[in-house]
Amino acid sequence: MQPPQSCPQCGSAVPPFPPKDTRPASIRARLFQLDSLIAQLAAERNTLQAKCDKIVYPVLSLPAEVTSEIFSHCVEPLSDPSPSTAPLLLTRICRQWREIALASPPLWRSLTLLQGTPQEWVEMCLSQAKNLPLEYRLSCDWGDSEVDALLEPILLRYRQWQDMEMEIPLSFFPRFNLGDNAVPLLRRIVFAHSPVDEQEVPSGIVVLRNAPLLQEVGIRTWKLSFQLPWHQLTTFTTAAIAFTPAECLAILAGCSMLRHLKFDCPDTGNEHEHAALSPLTLPHLESFGGVISHLCLLDYLTLPSLLRLSVEGAVNPDSVTKLVDLAHRSRFPLRELTLSVQDITLDGFRALVLVLPESVNHLAITFYWPATMLFAPILTVLEAADVLPCLSRLILRVMHQPSFDGGGYQAVVDLLRARMRPSGPRLSVQVLLLNCDTLPAVPIKVITQLRSLASEGMEIRLELETSEATKSTMSVL
Repeated sequence: MQPPQSCPQCGSAVPPFPPKDTRPASIRARLFQLDSLIAQLAAERNTLQAKCDKIVYPVLSLPAEVTSEIFSHCVEPLSDPSPSTAPLLLTRICRQWREIALASPPLWRSLTLLQGTPQEWVEMCLSQAKNLPLEYRLSCDWGDSEVDALLEPILLRYRQWQDMEMEIPLSFFPRFNLGDNAVPLLRRIVFAHSPVDEQEVPSGIVVLRNAPLLQEVGIRTWKLSFQLPWHQLTTFTTAAIAFTPAECLAILAGCSMLRHLKFDCPDTGNEHEHAALSPLTLPHLESFGGVISHLCLLDYLTLPSLLRLSVEGAVNPDSVTKLVDLAHRSRFPLRELTLSVQDITLDGFRALVLVLPESVNHLAITFYWPATMLFAPILTVLEAADVLPCLSRLILRVMHQPSFDGGGYQAVVDLLRARMRPSGPRLSVQVLLLNCDTLPAVPIKVITQLRSLASEGMEIRLELETSEATKSTMSVL
């Protein structure tokens, strides 16, 4: 008989089985030995499990309210309900965390629903949000049945809407005809049709008349009618495809409390229609932005309270004229101006900055070819003492300019020196060279002068970015 062996896993003595003894009595004896060993190991396992069950992990000893508050910081606003991210991920850690997560409505009130999101997840999220205000973004490009499955449970909870973004096929927008039904919590809503949507324009209108808290509306869809409480809006954003110029002015005429406007409007080319439009004053508007190269509405707007103006798209001589006329007509207390220049002339730029009020303290200019050739002359215009005397921050972006050389850098140095005046603010300059084929070297002479200016209190930042999206940054403070 061989001596007893030890189990390699637990170290218990395992009586050996005689290799050649196949008698029934020997086999039964061996089975009895194994049953005894199994019982012994089971008893040991039960003892260890009991000790393990008494262990209280510190994180699980926190009050449920504290854990719920921690969970709320794990969830990004408008997050995608994926099993790999919170809040669904929190339900997959342990039973206690799952119970806490499912009993925490704030985790489920702000989500993004994308193409392919299972309907049962949508219904579960809405159910767990209880009666809290909802912030939801729905983005679906195609599939009527799939869009309907995601949209229907959201529509049923319209009384809980607070912040909603709907990017869906055009055929579903008439479903938002709520008439005079109260949407008591709604503060912001955005309508946008899917980018690949090529369906025929459906008949019908979007009606949300009874939304007493609604202040911000975005419309990025086309040829649909909207009945909204325009008179109470403070922020309105729309796209070029949404309305004709006449419809734009009609909507704006009803927005008596409007403070922020981003409006890209098409130029229909119908001069008779434009001639029939009536001038409009928006007395409370503080910020205005949009592509204006064809924005005929600038000819009809007066904005006496404007503080921030952002012009997206390349400014050309025609749009410079519009901006100059707007400034003369409005006499606004402008503080911030953002421009993109391409076909602008030096005389046109000079005329624009001279008509701007002295209150402007922030100027951002993006140069596109061929306006990049005017980089140094434009900075020379800004050296004059009577041009934007309160300017304290200047951002210069140069796009697609492989030949930006020491002359451009020297123009920055000369501008900074000219702006070092005994009175008035010190100028902070940021220069960004974007999408260059190569990184233009900064001459040593220029670096020395920039550091000298920085030692005298100037703030200077140069950023160089190649077309491969790799960035090299040099800061001189």
